[in-house]
Amino acid sequence: MGLDERVSPEVCQLLHDLSVEDWKVTVKLQWSRAKQIAEQIHHLAQIKSLRPEGCDRSENDEREIQIRKENVQAQLDNRVENSTEKLIKS
Repeated sequence: MGLDERVSPEVCQLLHDLSVEDWKVTVKLQWSRAKQIAEQIHHLAQIKSLRPEGCDRSENDEREIQIRKENVQAQLDNRVENSTEKLIKS
């Protein structure tokens, strides 16, 4: 089969240019919407945060929180093990 000559090269180029321009607009709109959603999420996170505004955690705070979480998790795991052992003995 040969080239499709139903549409002239000029019309093909025009359609291509329109398609490229349409894609640019689509991407710009999608990016704008994604940015808007991210800003809304950030705003909601600020509103729902239990920490006062401007109170950022230091590295030491983060480490202390992580240690506390690990301790609580270890206690929970220990309770589960003890409960399981009691059930097995029953």
